[in-house]
Amino acid sequence: MKRYPFRVAIMYFLAVSTWIVVSDLALEKMDAYTLKNTQLFKGLLFTVVTSVILYVVAYSNYQRILRKELDYKRMFEGSPHPILIYDIETLRLLKVNQAFMQRYEYSEKEAEKLEIMELCLPEDKLVALDFVRKVASKPFSESGTWKQITKTGKVFYANITSHATVFKTRKARIIIITDIDEQMRAQNAIRSSEKKLKSLIDNTPDIIFMVDIKMNLVTYNAAFEAIYNMSFPERNGLRTPMPMQEIPATMFGEKWLENIRQSMQGQTIREEDMYVVPTTGREICLDIVMNPIYDVNDQLIGVGCISRDISERKKTEEQMTKQLSQLREIAWIQSHELRQPLTNIMGLASLIEADAEDPKEIKSHVSLLHQACEKLDDVVRGIVKKIRG
Repeated sequence: MKRYPFRVAIMYFLAVSTWIVVSDLALEKMDAYTLKNTQLFKGLLFTVVTSVILYVVAYSNYQRILRKELDYKRMFEGSPHPILIYDIETLRLLKVNQAFMQRYEYSEKEAEKLEIMELCLPEDKLVALDFVRKVASKPFSESGTWKQITKTGKVFYANITSHATVFKTRKARIIIITDIDEQMRAQNAIRSSEKKLKSLIDNTPDIIFMVDIKMNLVTYNAAFEAIYNMSFPERNGLRTPMPMQEIPATMFGEKWLENIRQSMQGQTIREEDMYVVPTTGREICLDIVMNPIYDVNDQLIGVGCISRDISERKKTEEQMTKQLSQLREIAWIQSHELRQPLTNIMGLASLIEADAEDPKEIKSHVSLLHQACEKLDDVVRGIVKKIRG
């Protein structure tokens, strides 16, 4: 494009030179009167031809420029992204497109009275002003993500890029604004949800960790760190994935690794196991559940393990089992050993009642009654002893 004027000048020079040389050679043999008239005609013809050529060239160039101008204007006005042009000296907006007016809720006349800083939040204006001054001399700038504010006070996130230009003889910059508000709010919601989930997981006493498909320990919760952290201080809490094979055998035995491998095949593993805590040496009983974990495409990405200390529960169950056994034994005593002396007492009471007039018989019966009461007392004492256990 830069050589186009030069090529036109060369072509014009060659055409004119050829015309002059050829026409002069053709006029050498003419008489003076004919030569004078012919030269006049030649000059007029030359003027007409060159005027037509210049018109065609100029018109063609004008149309080319006009088409490019219309293309740029359509790109500017028709862009779905807000675009603005601002003066780098006054920082006033010089031109905005339709998308800008719709997103920022300003009319074209209102926008042309604004300064670029008025599109930022009040607390961001000083930082934005400093940034604008730094990029003023750069041909192109990826300005990053900024919060923008509309005429009615609505705030949204935008990704901003800019490049230098000249607009109506003024040094300016074009800013292209990409509205990423929904994307940023979705990301913030995800981060908030992840933070809440992590807080929930870290506050549970259950031991939770995840192993990826390469058998690397990739994440864990606070309960896991509290139990295992002292076993590998050089890892500083496993901030990077750690191969399970490198973890001391005192932490995870071969049985754990085998269960993880089985869960990698899509199985859910659940079992209870006695475990010695490496940091304290205390033996605890764990209820262990291992589940395969899949991504959104149903591809296996690892295994999640949740281990719950059920030592207290097991003790409670053992106590309940012991008490139940005692109750059963007491019930047997009541139905056998306790009923025998009671039956004897009832029978002796009937005999005493029948032999009320014979003192010897009554004395004999009272002696037997005393023995039956002693046996009953022994049975009751045995029951009390079992209850106190």
